[in-house]
Amino acid sequence: MSVVIKDLTKTFSTTDGVVTAVENINFEIQPGEFVGVHGPSGCGKSTLLLMLGSLLKPTTGSVEINGVDLYSLNNRQRTNFRADNIGFIFQEFHLIPYLNIHANIMLPSVAKAVQGADERATELAEKFNLSARISHVPSTLSVGEKQRVAMARALFLSPKLLLADEPTGNLDQENSHIILDHFKQFADDGGIVIMVTHDAFALKAVARTIAL
Repeated sequence: MSVVIKDLTKTFSTTDGVVTAVENINFEIQPGEFVGVHGPSGCGKSTLLLMLGSLLKPTTGSVEINGVDLYSLNNRQRTNFRADNIGFIFQEFHLIPYLNIHANIMLPSVAKAVQGADERATELAEKFNLSARISHVPSTLSVGEKQRVAMARALFLSPKLLLADEPTGNLDQENSHIILDHFKQFADDGGIVIMVTHDAFALKAVARTIAL
């Protein structure tokens, strides 16, 4: 698994003209790397992450993951590739409010059938110290617990690439440590983590940084 970005540019047409969100970005990331992407607000960090995750087509340039050009695939192929290879973690968690924690962790099985899905969700709940909360709904959880549920959900399909958008933005330092330690372990196990953040504390945990 590797990530190769070549001449990546994204523009948007607005009533005030064309806005360039990301311009001519090039980088390569290898297995085992934990990378932090940083820069001022509005510099295109989240736009970049969406393009890396096959959710937003670039205007020009390419995104290659494990040698596959994401935007040469059709929509179905891209959806299947995403389910097989990419996990997402967001600052706002995006948990389903009326589902309990067990069901939230299992949500990726909607996109891809998983044998032993119940057991997989239970294992991940235990891994993230959520077993006692597994029948609870998100509104009863602390902020740190919600982020751990989001992390467990992202790992449910055993991705090779984790994309994290401001994952510590709502967390105190103790819970930030927990999430960052899991990212480090994921990278140590041969995965890739790309984390967009403006959090100086979080950037101390990464192996290298990319500035936008």
